[in-house]
Amino acid sequence: MLDDGLPKAFVMTAQERRALWEANPPHSIPFQDPRLEADRKLRAQQKELATAQRIDALRQSKGLKPVYNATITTNQPQEEYTMKLVIKPLDQHGAPVLRGMTSVKDDATPEQIDAQVQHAVKRGGRKVAVVLLVGADRQPIKAWEVTENVIAPINVTPYLLNADQLAASSPATEAQPSEQVADQSEESEVVKKAKKATKAKSKKTKTPKAPKTKKVPGAGGLRAGSKQETLYNMLTRKSGCTIDEAIKATGWQSCSVATWGKKFGLKVTKEKSATGIVRYYGA
Repeated sequence: MLDDGLPKAFVMTAQERRALWEANPPHSIPFQDPRLEADRKLRAQQKELATAQRIDALRQSKGLKPVYNATITTNQPQEEYTMKLVIKPLDQHGAPVLRGMTSVKDDATPEQIDAQVQHAVKRGGRKVAVVLLVGADRQPIKAWEVTENVIAPINVTPYLLNADQLAASSPATEAQPSEQVADQSEESEVVKKAKKATKAKSKKTKTPKAPKTKKVPGAGGLRAGSKQETLYNMLTRKSGCTIDEAIKATGWQSCSVATWGKKFGLKVTKEKSATGIVRYYGA
């Protein structure tokens, strides 16, 4: 049968097939599409590049030097990193709208700059009132006013920074972290001392608590003026009391006079009159 083309496995015993399987186990080879892998790498590179550009735009808006990450590569030849102009949208209070900030190259055409300004206004939304084009020296070059989504150029002079503002936003002022930490530590110590002083004053000025009044025991050792004392007095009087009288005096919906008399430590007796009224006496 083997000569006729029948596989050898058909005439092998179970032990022989198991030994053959253990000697030559099958290996699973995962399939990887080279096109999908290339697309995945390209998307990751583009994401890293966009993140680096946003970080550099934010650093430029705060007056910091841009940091170029030389490890980022794309499938296209690299160009020199020349993004030096920042489009900085401001709200009506003069605060920057970070969501709409972007950057352009210094050799961009006016049409490209206008397109980026419109994009920044669209991203910033209704908060954007003014858009500035800021250069590498942190001074505004151009300015636009936004009124109901209408962008119109305005005079940039009111938005120019003076020497003090430039010095405050320069990177040199950020190179002194030790002094800032020292100032913060001094301020924190002063604040701690002030808090301790206020706590000490508050402790001194606390009014003493009024002493607790002791409960004065009434008849039978019960609390004076309580319903139990009222029932106790009614049971121990000469005329005794009925259940209706006890309910009326205490305001309870029902009352077991005999049970309460035992709780008070009294020996309760009862008498039934000719009219059928039962009176209870405690002794």
